[in-house]
Amino acid sequence: MAGLKSVAEQAGVPLLTAYQALSDTAAVDAEARDRVRQTARNLRYMLRITIRDVAALAGVSVSTVSYVINDSPLINTDTRRKVEVAIHALGYRPNSTARNLKANETRLIGYAWHRVHDVVQRNPVLDRFLYEVAQAAEGHGYHVLTFAQSNVHEERSYTDLIRTSRVDGFVLSDTTLDDPRIRRLQALNVPFACFGRANAEWDFPFADDDGQRGIGLVVEH
Repeated sequence: MAGLKSVAEQAGVPLLTAYQALSDTAAVDAEARDRVRQTARNLRYMLRITIRDVAALAGVSVSTVSYVINDSPLINTDTRRKVEVAIHALGYRPNSTARNLKANETRLIGYAWHRVHDVVQRNPVLDRFLYEVAQAAEGHGYHVLTFAQSNVHEERSYTDLIRTSRVDGFVLSDTTLDDPRIRRLQALNVPFACFGRANAEWDFPFADDDGQRGIGLVVEH
């Protein structure tokens, strides 16, 4: 199967020029651009940047690029910089599925929506909460996977996601006293954090607002 390097070689242009001609990310001489595009058509090549393209542009091996992507300490600063420049120039995005399989992680955090039939019962605070969670998660290379719970605090949805290795952990909201979801996740040793407390004797990470202080402020006002 033809790659970007083959297109560049047959069109007689540098690899980066071939990429720019096919992606329209930079100005390329019209003659060179037409030659690259015709060569790509002849080779039935569709632009899809791979780790091999990055290696070719950086002048290193595929394994070296892989080491850089996975932040290996074995790569010296100069080589790392060359690879990073090539990654940026080609707009390369590593195959997250392959990386996650190798690292045995999904980079996904589960969050349950509770099915509410009465719109009046919906909690607008949790919409803002989930937005902030998603922003914070993405800042650390994670994304939020939302799913629906058939019943309030039912555990089956969580168990299914754990069994199928769909998420790395969970964020729980609408917690209640002796919340069965928390007990289940603790028993399975699955990472999680909660918006709200459940039992003063249970040790788990949570954030909560001070409702008592809030009511006090209202009364004082």
